[in-house]
Amino acid sequence: MRGLFLAVAVSLATPWALAEDCPRKLKVETLAPGLTLERKRPVAKASLGRNPPCLWIVRFDPERFPLALLAGPMKSAKTPLEWIKAGKLIGVINAAMYTPTGRPTGMAIANGKTVYGRDNRGYGAFLAFGPRKKSLPAAVMAGRGCPGFDLAALKRDYRNLVQNYRLLGCKGQPIRWKDPKPYSAAAVAVDRK
Repeated sequence: MRGLFLAVAVSLATPWALAEDCPRKLKVETLAPGLTLERKRPVAKASLGRNPPCLWIVRFDPERFPLALLAGPMKSAKTPLEWIKAGKLIGVINAAMYTPTGRPTGMAIANGKTVYGRDNRGYGAFLAFGPRKKSLPAAVMAGRGCPGFDLAALKRDYRNLVQNYRLLGCKGQPIRWKDPKPYSAAAVAVDRK
């Protein structure tokens, strides 16, 4: 099974993430075949809010749970719960960071339609999904500068593309984070399976 995972580190000040929901030892729950939720309190001390952080990892098989990139004008922006209900989705995260006007800060293509077409040279990660051919994987991660990286091919082969910060090098080593400020964040990656 080729899988994706979504890691979300959140401050436990949020109403849906209570301290008792974040165990010190890794807790893994199978929600459905091809869909698991993992939770663990990281060793790192809290840097945001007053409560310790929690790491939530959602692993899913994109063949069973296809990704969708939903976009709309800021004036009619939906909350995550509204997106879930409208799209009959099981989970939602922001696909990118945005300018004050609501435009993504990196390249974004949603179902073949360009939301923002400029390649942000400060971002080196690309998530592509919705293959145009059945022979292609359901989703791929690509890094600028890695062997075989071809942005034109990703745009040609996949209906959806999201560009953002790159957290890992070509061989899986961490890339040093340049911004010293702490943030709650979400990350998307393809695992080795």
